[in-house]
Amino acid sequence: MNKKQTKLYIFIAIIIIALVLIIVGLERENTIKRDVQKKNAKPGEIITITLDVSVKDDQTYYALEEYVPKDWVIVDSGGGASSDPHILNWVVFQNAQDTTHTYTVKAPNQEKDYTFSGIYIFNDLTEPTPIKGDTLIKVNS
Repeated sequence: MNKKQTKLYIFIAIIIIALVLIIVGLERENTIKRDVQKKNAKPGEIITITLDVSVKDDQTYYALEEYVPKDWVIVDSGGGASSDPHILNWVVFQNAQDTTHTYTVKAPNQEKDYTFSGIYIFNDLTEPTPIKGDTLIKVNS
């Protein structure tokens, strides 16, 4: 292999490494993702819901609003505020960082599929974004 080929291979390797670093950097975004402990629940069973918050370094605040389906009972709000029996809110005003918000709910007696949903906003967003991740829990005996 001559010097020109060696330089070309080194240049190509540098470009590939730079592209990988750029892609990895772009993948880190402000997100909130829901994880449900169980996808199937028995009537009256207590289920844990986790909201994983991923914050980019340049963010200072966020707010999220989680909607618990009608007929479900919030057993432990996990620090979420609520003026409605089916809505939980978390607001971070400064120093936002990666964290998890966890709450527990009691499944209703009626057997059917229930959808959990919610929205969030970070200081770099202009409108609310739906919470990603698990949304459905099936209640059956």
